[in-house]
Amino acid sequence: MRYEGIRHAPTDADGEQAKPLRRVTLTVDPDDYVAMECLARRSRVSASWLVRRSMREFLERMNADRIDPTSQSRTAKSENAA
Repeated sequence: MRYEGIRHAPTDADGEQAKPLRRVTLTVDPDDYVAMECLARRSRVSASWLVRRSMREFLERMNADRIDPTSQSRTAKSENAA
């Protein structure tokens, strides 16, 4: 699956049609923002790319584990472990 963007052609090498991206606005902790920007610079990718990849991985994990991310018991355990 490919995402349409400035650097991407309308189709990929296999002829698969690229999906148009949707814009999302987030409010984040300032320290998290700085950490994401630093990681993006070190990795030579955009912060947007990192967020898209993180979102994809999160959704894949949730689907694979069939976890309800709003579950109080799971959320409390995760926060206490950190």
